[in-house]
Amino acid sequence: MSTSIVTFSRDTIKPFITNTIQDHKKMYIPYSKYMCLFIIQVWTTYTVIMGTISLFVTLTQSDFLLISLVEDLIMNHMTTAHFLRG
Repeated sequence: MSTSIVTFSRDTIKPFITNTIQDHKKMYIPYSKYMCLFIIQVWTTYTVIMGTISLFVTLTQSDFLLISLVEDLIMNHMTTAHFLRG
């Protein structure tokens, strides 16, 4: 479940941050500056915490690495297929 959440958020939130908030060519941001800062700070905190936990779990039990890889591939396929639809 954790891998699904991480993969989904990485495939949706990170592009939003890069293409909407951090794009120097954009003249309009759909949220307030404080909301944008909040989104980026929460995203960074979440990824650091989950990355650390994932690293410890993966190093202690290698079977979790395989499960995490398969789940990551499935979620990447689902989100990419959604964006490519239509």
